[in-house]
Amino acid sequence: MIPNEEQMCFNLARNIRYLRLTCKPPLSQSMLAQRVGTTKCTISKYESAYYLPPAHILIAMARYFGYTTEELLSDKLPVWKGSELYNENL
Repeated sequence: MIPNEEQMCFNLARNIRYLRLTCKPPLSQSMLAQRVGTTKCTISKYESAYYLPPAHILIAMARYFGYTTEELLSDKLPVWKGSELYNENL
């Protein structure tokens, strides 16, 4: 079943917050915003599921965290990818 836009927005919100906070050390909204080319306020809105990011920001977040855009929008992230996160992408 293909998720609707509201479900994808909720999934992305949960997933980016989880990935950001499980980095070692945890990544602030400001730091993530700087790395993907947006603002802290905008990252906060994505994490609150207000709306989906434009394609270029979604792609930048996926690349930064080492996931595909489809995985970031899915209801479950693959477990194995998140463990090697932050050090590779500095």
